[in-house]
Amino acid sequence: MEFIEYGLHYVFPQVPGTLVTGVPTAHSHIFFKKYFESELHYVWPDTNGSIRGLAISPLHRGVILAIQKDEKLYKLLACIDVIRIGRVREVKLAIKELKKDILL
Repeated sequence: MEFIEYGLHYVFPQVPGTLVTGVPTAHSHIFFKKYFESELHYVWPDTNGSIRGLAISPLHRGVILAIQKDEKLYKLLACIDVIRIGRVREVKLAIKELKKDILL
């Protein structure tokens, strides 16, 4: 958990890419939309995605397939992306959610 909280954004930094169609991630995930408003959307590129947004490279090429089978995993990976690209307030919420879901 300490690595995720303090080291992840250094080891797996992310700069949002071009505008593409994809699957919502980071603060564009439905969970975070309840807490944060933004005109920018962030997505994992996928031609079958539901929205257009700035591309975020997933941590693994199998993420899109995996999240289709597991909604909880989808939320956790979106939290990870918030840590990679988010602002302080967003990151604090993502870490809180990760701790709640992982450290039961």
